[in-house]
Amino acid sequence: MKIRQKNIFYLFSAVSVLAISFIGTIYYCKTADCSRASGQMNQEVYLWQRDWTPSVTSTLLQHSENFSGIAVLAAEISWKKNSPVIFRTNPDYHAMRCAGKPVVITLRIGKAPNLFSEMHDDTKKIISLSQSLISDFNHNGIRISEIQIDYDCAESKLGDYRFLVKKIRDANPDVPLAITALPCWLDNNSFKHLIDLCDIYVLQVHSLERPAIDNPAFMLCDPEKAIRAVEKAGRLGRRFRIALPTYGYLTFFDKNGKFLGLSAEGSPLNWPERITTCEVRSDPEAISELVIKWTECRPSMMNGIVWFRMPVDGDRLNWSWKTLSAVMAGRNPSPHLSVVNRNPGCELAEIELSNNGDNDFCGPVSVGIRWDKSRVISSDALRDFEMKSSESGSISFKSLSNELRIVPGAKKSVGWARFDKKTEVELDLSSGAN
Repeated sequence: MKIRQKNIFYLFSAVSVLAISFIGTIYYCKTADCSRASGQMNQEVYLWQRDWTPSVTSTLLQHSENFSGIAVLAAEISWKKNSPVIFRTNPDYHAMRCAGKPVVITLRIGKAPNLFSEMHDDTKKIISLSQSLISDFNHNGIRISEIQIDYDCAESKLGDYRFLVKKIRDANPDVPLAITALPCWLDNNSFKHLIDLCDIYVLQVHSLERPAIDNPAFMLCDPEKAIRAVEKAGRLGRRFRIALPTYGYLTFFDKNGKFLGLSAEGSPLNWPERITTCEVRSDPEAISELVIKWTECRPSMMNGIVWFRMPVDGDRLNWSWKTLSAVMAGRNPSPHLSVVNRNPGCELAEIELSNNGDNDFCGPVSVGIRWDKSRVISSDALRDFEMKSSESGSISFKSLSNELRIVPGAKKSVGWARFDKKTEVELDLSSGAN
């Protein structure tokens, strides 16, 4: 059996890589007054599950050694009728002890209806919750490296946020304190006073824009903006880490193009009929270039990377482990698609694709099969493919979608053909990859 593969590479990827390198050089030159660092960085990961299923636990035990620390979602606070609603996750303390990594306790706070300086009782509940979380983790033998506050704060309320952070700091003086921050806060004087209370902060450079139906090139992490934010943060004189995305989500728009909402992992919510769904994913090639650049040269105040979030079996929109491992190591991940006949030299040819690379394949696929001195008795395409032609001595299968996705390590059946006798077939694979 002979296999001929014709991979079509998009020019956009190459241009993106060159652009990122060029942008990085520009910003390095502009920030000569900012002290620099180089070499390998600490790389932590968020474990952001509300429910610790067996898959979450097994993932932590299997892959925790790849990270310098684990940031665990411990509790969430939302607001209903101006009252706080507290949800505590059910972390597997035994698994965390076995993993043996420093643990960051993360407290997620939704957008508050009023100022914390005015919500005395609610502020006390938040402070009490932070103490309770620390006590529970300590009691269960977990090595806490810090408590991290992830508050959905409007930029205009950063001064009031400082009030809350000071209260939490005073209530937990022996545990390092961190907050998450947005790039738009970096020029705000209130933010500079806010981080004076923190041991470190986490700069989130992903999902900074609201999705729009007329913006198909929407990026979860814009490399140019990420580089600018890192350089600006480097001049503030406070240690920080960078949060980079591995995830994706589905966005929903009504018939007029109005944004309705989004859905990450799990089943989509109940949306009205006649909606438009768009898929947005993190670009591992672009983000790997950021890792390479920052490994070579970065502000000395940049203390490492936190990946959002840890891939778990069953994820549909998150990176695979192979992809994340490649990006963490500073390699540019790529798909490698191949095609085989599962029954060589038999009457039945079963055609199968496999991705042996370390990045998702996404694009159109066409598989042709040819043979001599045999007759096809029957043939058919399988799910996600159609049989485009059936002529004497050849059959062609084409993907129904121009965005067929095959994750690293996965296999996908294409179609089959049954002959009147044992037959050797020749396969042609044409593919367009991201």
